[in-house]
Amino acid sequence: MMGWTNAWNTIIRKIIWPDHEFKVLMKMPPKTGIIQFVDRYFIRAGYTNKLLTDEVARIVYSDTQPNETEVKNVKKNLMIFDIYVKDSEMRNIGDDRLLTRADLLAERLYKLLTQERYLKDTGYRFWIAGDWDGGTRVTGYNRKTIAFHYMKVY
Repeated sequence: MMGWTNAWNTIIRKIIWPDHEFKVLMKMPPKTGIIQFVDRYFIRAGYTNKLLTDEVARIVYSDTQPNETEVKNVKKNLMIFDIYVKDSEMRNIGDDRLLTRADLLAERLYKLLTQERYLKDTGYRFWIAGDWDGGTRVTGYNRKTIAFHYMKVY
């Protein structure tokens, strides 16, 4: 099993970033590179001070405090993804206007992170912890949250 930082970067690089459907749902400009992607659209919490002003969608994610397990040096972690979507872009995806872009992004993250038992030989497996709607202080945006558990060796 590779270290967590390398494993997570591999998951971003090989699973999330190349996914065409995810990029369409995020409505990123076509020439967006992977560095701009992680700096502006798929941001690890605490690593940005850029205001959300014109992106159709932005995902901010973070880990929470790990919990002990019955196995020494293995902890259960929770990764939380907050999906922000511009109000004007919420219901303009696909034919069914009852579906929201935020819900579709949450579903896509679910599919990407749980598609295989262990993601792309990283040794990590994610399973759903839950999803919920949330408030936001960002005028003109809605927020949807989805969370996943995973085990991490320390």
